Amino acid sequence: MNIVLCNNLILITTDFETLNTSWMNEFLNHHSRGMLFLPKAVLVFRNETLKEVREEFLQQLSAHHAKIHDFNHEFFLRSMLKYGTQPIKIQLDKLQDPEIVKVNLYAYDKDTVLISLKSPNSWVLNYMRSAVRSICRERN
Repeated sequence: MNIVLCNNLILITTDFETLNTSWMNEFLNHHSRGMLFLPKAVLVFRNETLKEVREEFLQQLSAHHAKIHDFNHEFFLRSMLKYGTQPIKIQLDKLQDPEIVKVNLYAYDKDTVLISLKSPNSWVLNYMRSAVRSICRERN
């Protein structure tokens, strides 16, 4: 894991193991509305209503990063909290092998579609939530 505090964002480069930790998943699930999905990355924008969730995430991230690199967690956390208003970009340091995800769509009418997955996949669900919300914003 690598964390870079840039002028305009917090850049986190990590692997799938860290990406799938409960604290990282919780943060991403809370912010699925304000996420932009990029190739090998997600960009999480600031959401004032989720300020406490973001601060908790930064504390856990700082503790995890400090443990890996053996340095002072509190000092690094203070530095990260100064960037509290900046977007957070979480990118993978390497791609995981592609996975085929079976998605079933059932259209009831032009405005109602049921989406079901053969097996649960939080990344597909987050992506679909984000995509549906952006489509709804475009229509209005």
